[in-house]
Amino acid sequence: MSGAPAAAILAGGHARRFGGVAKGLEMVGGARIIDRVVAALREVTSQIVLVGAPGPIAAELPGLQAIADESPGSGPLGGIISALAATGRDTVVVAWDMPFITATELRPLVNAAGDAVVSAWEVEGRVEPLCALYRAAALPVLRNAYSAGERSPREALRRLRVHLVRRDAGEGLDPFMSVNSAQQLEAARAAFHAATH
Repeated sequence: MSGAPAAAILAGGHARRFGGVAKGLEMVGGARIIDRVVAALREVTSQIVLVGAPGPIAAELPGLQAIADESPGSGPLGGIISALAATGRDTVVVAWDMPFITATELRPLVNAAGDAVVSAWEVEGRVEPLCALYRAAALPVLRNAYSAGERSPREALRRLRVHLVRRDAGEGLDPFMSVNSAQQLEAARAAFHAATH
């Protein structure tokens, strides 16, 4: 995959809405969510880093290079910054709690031409900063935003030239669904079952 970007899976945070459980290790459709994310990323890159996962969780994923958050507790924006600093190159960023991401959603980001610094999905007017390609040039801008007190990745993107890949919300599995609570985990399992039976 010469010329392919790196990839980073964001696994930080305390999962407070999930009772502190490592949500990426939960099962959906017979596979761990994290393994589904890794499988999708492996179709577009050969370098994947795991950002912000505590040691015991990183030990469950020996095939991934574990990277510490530069500023623990800094949220997803801090995770994106840590990922870009660690890889030093263009990087596809995906949250580790998105069970239905596939290479279908990643390839348009990787293949986007032009001079945009970020390529991200937009669904019904909502940008998805946690399924996006960040060029290496985004790092200083995101660092400055973070230093200025910004914590929202979506707001930080306003400082960058962003190429939007648009998608209507359709039927079937929502590739951008994230599992942030026990209720959302059950909803993901139910959605998978409905889509495959």
